[in-house]
Amino acid sequence: MITLDIDTSRLNYRVTKFIQQSGLSARVVIKKTGADLLRNIIRPEPYGRHPVWSGRARAGWYMSMKALNVTVGLEGGLKAPSQVSLGKAEGGFIDRLSDPNLPTITLINSVDYYIYLEYGYSKTAPYGMVRVSVRKMTYKFAKDLRAGILSNWKK
Repeated sequence: MITLDIDTSRLNYRVTKFIQQSGLSARVVIKKTGADLLRNIIRPEPYGRHPVWSGRARAGWYMSMKALNVTVGLEGGLKAPSQVSLGKAEGGFIDRLSDPNLPTITLINSVDYYIYLEYGYSKTAPYGMVRVSVRKMTYKFAKDLRAGILSNWKK
């Protein structure tokens, strides 16, 4: 099994700063950030990064979608719904939001070829989906911190 571990240290730093300056609950901010990140990963261009509207790789995020109450159709135009079923069984979600020292969530997509999609095999998303989405979220938090935090956050 291959593990793709994305460096989220900059995003984590921005989220921590945001929580400190906003006074909002860490649980709420982390959960919303995870949901926004997931939406950005799984929605196809121009809204997100995923190269297709359906399929096994996209369905691999199903358990995370379910845990974060993210609703996105997975079967639009799919001729082989069995691939979606396979993908749904290959994802996961780890919720450690109740940890008072280090509340975290982990989004998991265990579809075996996802790493190839992430590192440029797809012509539709040659720069990946997860890494680009993490950078986008990091920028969003930096922008929100500069702009006075809560005005953008409540959108």
